[in-house]
Amino acid sequence: MIEIKTENPDVPERLSKLARALAHPRPAMADLGGHWQARVKKSMPDLPPLAAASPGQPPGVHSSGYVRTIIYDAPSAGQELRLGSSSIRARILEEGGVIHARRRRNLAIPIAAESYGKRPVDFTGLSIGAVFRRGGMRKALLGRGKGPTFLPLFVLQPHVRIRPHPHMAVPAEDWEYFGRALERQADREVGVG
Repeated sequence: MIEIKTENPDVPERLSKLARALAHPRPAMADLGGHWQARVKKSMPDLPPLAAASPGQPPGVHSSGYVRTIIYDAPSAGQELRLGSSSIRARILEEGGVIHARRRRNLAIPIAAESYGKRPVDFTGLSIGAVFRRGGMRKALLGRGKGPTFLPLFVLQPHVRIRPHPHMAVPAEDWEYFGRALERQADREVGVG
C-alpha cells in the first residue's frame, strides 16, 4: 500500500504547498486516486492461462480477480491518500518473496493447461511421478497415469519464490495529473471556472 501525505518528500514541493493551502484538498486527492487506479488496472495485461508476465512488468491478470482489488482511499481530512490493493497477495506481487506451504507439506503448482486454476482435489486418480531435486529443493510431479503414459499436472514443492513485479508506484505523469487536479480544486475554491 502506498501512502501519500501532502507533507511527504515524495510529493513534489510545489504540489505539496498547493495541497496544504487548499481548504478542502480531498477532491483533488480522490481525483489522483481514481486516475492512478484506472492507470494501474489498464497496465495489467490480460494474459491467457499459464502465460507469465515479462520480468519487471505488471503481473498478468488471470483468474485471481487481482485487478478488482486495486483501490484508493482519500480520508475525509483530505491531507492523505492511500493507493494499493486490498489483496493479501499484493505485497508478494509488488516486492517479491517466498510463499510457503501451510496446511499441507507441499504447494501444488499447476503446470498443465487443464490444471490451471484448480487444485489436486479437483482431480481423481492422481499419482506421484518423478521425484527430483532442483535448486536444493525436493520436488515431485503429480499427475495422471503411470510410466510412459504419465501426464504431469502439478509440481509439488515446499515453497516458491516470486520475483518482484513492481507496479504500485506513482510515476511523473501522475504527479502532473495531480498538479492539474489541485489547480482545478483551487479554482473552484476561489470561484474561478
